[in-house]
Amino acid sequence: MKKYFAILGIVVLLVVVGYLVFMRNNTEGYSYVLLKINPEVELGVDADNVVREVTPLNEDADILLSDMKLLGKPIENVAEEIIDNTVEIGQLQNTIELTVMNASEETRLQLENKVKTKI
Repeated sequence: MKKYFAILGIVVLLVVVGYLVFMRNNTEGYSYVLLKINPEVELGVDADNVVREVTPLNEDADILLSDMKLLGKPIENVAEEIIDNTVEIGQLQNTIELTVMNASEETRLQLENKVKTKI
């Protein structure tokens, strides 16, 4: 019986360690892009620069994003689409503030440049 519990304990430990390693690798490279153009929007972007989360940060963003389908699209297309729709509804202010956050400075700069070229 002790042998059974020892084997079960090892299996559980391996499953937990495997899950933790998978989750660590799965979130590695995840970035956040904050667009402030009056509507304020935060975008969660995976390592392939595909939008996985869209969070409106104010009421104007709630209204703007209500009919938009942005998940699963490349970040540069999403940023362009958000700005185009903001212009269409007359909400665009004079400045566009872009903030990109990532643990890797190199990845952050690459993503920032990719988005800037579209906006």
